[in-house]
Amino acid sequence: MSIYHASRGLAGLFMLLLCLPAVAAQPGLLSEKLQHLEYWQMRWLAQTRQKAPQALAAFSTDGCSGGLSEGWKYMSSSAPAFQQRWGNLPPWEACCVAHDRVYWQGETDNGYRKRLQADMDLRQCVIDTGRRQSAALVRRYRMSPQKLQKNFQIAADLMFRAVRLGGQPCSLLPWGYGWPYCRMDALPRSQTNSVK
Repeated sequence: MSIYHASRGLAGLFMLLLCLPAVAAQPGLLSEKLQHLEYWQMRWLAQTRQKAPQALAAFSTDGCSGGLSEGWKYMSSSAPAFQQRWGNLPPWEACCVAHDRVYWQGETDNGYRKRLQADMDLRQCVIDTGRRQSAALVRRYRMSPQKLQKNFQIAADLMFRAVRLGGQPCSLLPWGYGWPYCRMDALPRSQTNSVK
């Protein structure tokens, strides 16, 4: 992703954060506005896909986005005590890769619901990983099963909120990232005027 695209994504996130106090007083308004914005972003992505149907890049993943996997790798390679206790990668890394595979393709038909389902699946996968690996992780991390489950729940909820906020099509970490980056000018002029 270019600096230009990253700066556009960050500018959009900044604008959203500025609007939060105004919509906090009206429950559901933020969700409604985000869903409306995402509707248009799905259209922009659909236009991009139609213009270049063969342009889907080979699947790639950074594991857990937002620097989580990279930061974990850095800490495990820099601090042997971190590596011994926490391992080389987040224990839910496979959940992130499965989530990335769905995001990479970025279906646009009923895309809002499909992205929401992918994000809910990511959250549940992280929670299930904590339950499934509980016996081994309790020993490794030296914490009670209750604390382990609580920490996995917190991580799952934070990851869910992050991908809901930052994963819309045509954004910083976009739904449909395997396709060429979509832009608002991908729509005909008459359609972009109605977005403003």
